[in-house]
Amino acid sequence: MELFGFTIKRKEEELPQVVAVTQPSFVPPTNDDGAVIVSGGGVVGTYVDLEGTARTEAELITRYRQLSLQPEIETAVEEIVGEMISYDSNQEQVNINLDDLEFSKSLKDKITDEFDEVKKLLDFSSSGFDIIRRWYIDGRLYYHVIIDTNSPQDGIKELRYIDPRKIRKIREIKKDKKTITVQNEYYMYNDKGF
Repeated sequence: MELFGFTIKRKEEELPQVVAVTQPSFVPPTNDDGAVIVSGGGVVGTYVDLEGTARTEAELITRYRQLSLQPEIETAVEEIVGEMISYDSNQEQVNINLDDLEFSKSLKDKITDEFDEVKKLLDFSSSGFDIIRRWYIDGRLYYHVIIDTNSPQDGIKELRYIDPRKIRKIREIKKDKKTITVQNEYYMYNDKGF
């Protein structure tokens, strides 16, 4: 607020920087995690879709699912997913490779144990093909990680699948002349979809 030539404002908290802007651009840097960028302010924009293309992620995912029902595409997807999973009865369907990590053996063993626990919670031995197929077609997987709030040290109790058409990652940013900072990140869920 400016009053009689003096500027009155609250003390700004130091926010984490996403990236320092070295080259000016009207577009924030691209993140491949699917988050929606929300700038502060009250500007609203609309557009008319004359080509009939997908306007939202939900429409895009629905279109991918419809395409995957075509016989040729379904066969190709099944071949690709089949190449991702091992069907040898002497080895696991999928495993985690920690060879390139510079951690202690005990930490690597804990990570491997937790990976096996997640596979057990997902019932991966019987539904692994469907899980990977769903990821390959939709391009993303969301799970609600359910823990016992009274005893969180007991770990994950359940992993519940969330339809990606009903959840969206939101990232609120603040643009300055030299930096772009993230003010808040969260997921928004709507049972009716977006």
